[in-house]
Amino acid sequence: MGKTYGALFFLSILCSVLLQLDARENSGSAAELRDFALPGFNRKSARLEYILYGEKAYNLGGTVSLKNPRVDMIRKEVKDINQIRSLAKVKLYALNTPYKEVQKFWADKKHSEGLIFSPEAVYDKNLRILRGEGPVQFRTPDLSMDGIGFDADHERKFVHIRRDVRIILYPKARNKGPGLTGPGKK
Repeated sequence: MGKTYGALFFLSILCSVLLQLDARENSGSAAELRDFALPGFNRKSARLEYILYGEKAYNLGGTVSLKNPRVDMIRKEVKDINQIRSLAKVKLYALNTPYKEVQKFWADKKHSEGLIFSPEAVYDKNLRILRGEGPVQFRTPDLSMDGIGFDADHERKFVHIRRDVRIILYPKARNKGPGLTGPGKK
């Protein structure tokens, strides 16, 4: 593992140890964690792909129940951990926020490709998929989306919002190719 992710690797090991120390008696593999930030690494390249923040996590076997999860999807270009700003306490802007305010929000978050916020979700550790049944907010510099129920699979670059979807595309997104994050059309 490279020098740039050494600190995050150490933090992920520390969090694992803390989860073990906080395990409840007679609960098998159950553990609880509060006010956490857990890094997610690519299984093959060991590149940091996302950071999962939350208020509370309850681990039971292959799933983790999360309260107020926030997913910060890290850009591929980020090679230095010092470029990453903690978004644990960031307040997300409303769907109808004017574009100039949206630009201000993203100005100091150059490491982030997008954010997912929800009051509750379940993370499947085996499939590495985050799912929620309640309200969800998905934000990128190019779009804002709200809805109810979601599935997020970072490996496949897939976020599915199930129903009551409301979306706003910003001027930058109008010139993008399929998927909104691809190269711009010329």
